[in-house]
Amino acid sequence: MLRGLFDCVIVHSLFLKNTDAKTLKLRQLLMKQLRDADFHVRYLATEGFCRMLMCESTDKGRDFLARLMLLQFEKSSLRNDSKGNVKGKDDNDCGQARICIDQFMQGFVRLSKDRCTEVYISTVFVVYYLLCAKGGKVSCDPCFMNINLFYLFGTMADLLKYDYNREFGIFDMLEQKHPISYQLLLFEFFCFFALNHPED
Repeated sequence: MLRGLFDCVIVHSLFLKNTDAKTLKLRQLLMKQLRDADFHVRYLATEGFCRMLMCESTDKGRDFLARLMLLQFEKSSLRNDSKGNVKGKDDNDCGQARICIDQFMQGFVRLSKDRCTEVYISTVFVVYYLLCAKGGKVSCDPCFMNINLFYLFGTMADLLKYDYNREFGIFDMLEQKHPISYQLLLFEFFCFFALNHPED
């Protein structure tokens, strides 16, 4: 049923420039499924959001990308054994969800320059959010507090390297009329936050 609901959202582009109350409530409901107690439900929700982003069926791509990154790199001390391996009856669904996100990210950045930009900005936002959480400025799920920021940023940055996209992508970042400049994007990101959150 959940998979069918995501299909309906994608086919009818319900999350694309649609801000009525029912649509916003549906968006919130689906987002909650990413943290459901049933890990199979989490997997279906993860798969659904990956398909939605790949089909460009939402205008809130950065929000969903950021959420998927948090799920991809989260470390739950309650569900890990002494060797760092996930344990419990939900091993398969939990691992499959992470594999799903990982494969999605690899394919997503290969399709266009704009998608590389979305992933980069989402990565910077996640790092900023977690730094604020560690500093006590925002509330955060305890499972996200143990995320290794260096590993997260390094892993995502590897996907955005010129050589990687030149080998596997369907476009060349440097042959565009306006080539990607990650330095400029980072500068614009901090300018935005400086103007909108001067207290930080």
